[in-house]
Amino acid sequence: MIILDGNEMLNRQELHRYLKKQFHLSEFYGENLDALWDELSARDQLTIVFLHADEAVDALGPYGNALLSLFRELVQENPTVNLMYELPSSIDPARKTC
Repeated sequence: MIILDGNEMLNRQELHRYLKKQFHLSEFYGENLDALWDELSARDQLTIVFLHADEAVDALGPYGNALLSLFRELVQENPTVNLMYELPSSIDPARKTC
């Protein structure tokens, strides 16, 4: 289980450093969402608990939304991946809790 804290995601650079540490990504991780997808889509039996996801979205704006979309797509593509997070309906009215 990987626990992510949105309060640690202050900007893109900090986000990718934090994700590299939390997910134990390879030394070749390219610190962008495409590289994150490449690393995570190759994994099985992964549970991601994303605490304070709203803080990440607030800090990162559209990039934070893109990160959430990546995690959602990962769950859709791989049935062994689970994602848990909660957002206020004002941020993501279509998907408040996952």
